Amino acid sequence: MFRTHQSDIAGVPGMFGDGVTHWHGVSRALLTHWYHLTVKRLVEGRFVNSEDMLNDEARLVEVLRGQGESVKVMEVRVVTPSWMNKDSDWKMQKLISLSMGYNKAKVAICILKVEGGEVYIDSHEPGVSVESLTDVKELYRSRPCNDEPIPKSRGI
Repeated sequence: MFRTHQSDIAGVPGMFGDGVTHWHGVSRALLTHWYHLTVKRLVEGRFVNSEDMLNDEARLVEVLRGQGESVKVMEVRVVTPSWMNKDSDWKMQKLISLSMGYNKAKVAICILKVEGGEVYIDSHEPGVSVESLTDVKELYRSRPCNDEPIPKSRGI
C-alpha cells in the first residue's frame, strides 16, 4: 500500500477535481513490487497523459478492465525491490507478462516477466520457482506495438 501524510497534502481536497487530492509525497512500508502505468484520459475533448501508481494485481486488473473510449492504458511497468530482482537496488522495468500461480500451501504467487527476459516471483520461500507453481494463469501480456492501448486484462 501507498501511505500519505496530511502534511504532504497539496492544496485542499477537491481543489483539482471532484474526489481528487494531490500530494507532495507518498511512501511505502513494505518492500513489495508495485505497478507504474502510463494512461491517456479524455479530458474536455482531448487526451491527457497521466502516470498511475498501483499497489497490486487486483488494482491493475481493475484499471485494465476499465479501459474504454475515454481511458487507455499505454504502458505498464513494474517496480521491484532488490530481493525480487536479485540486484543491488529497486528497478522499474516494462512488464511483458503477469501470471499468478499457487505454491504447495495454496498461497498465490505472482510471476512477472519483464523486458529483457528476466522473470521474478514474489516469494521468499526456499524452493519456490515458476516450475513449482500450480494452476498458473496469465493475467496480462503487453501488446507488441507502442501506439495501441494495452488489451483488457484476462482477470484474476
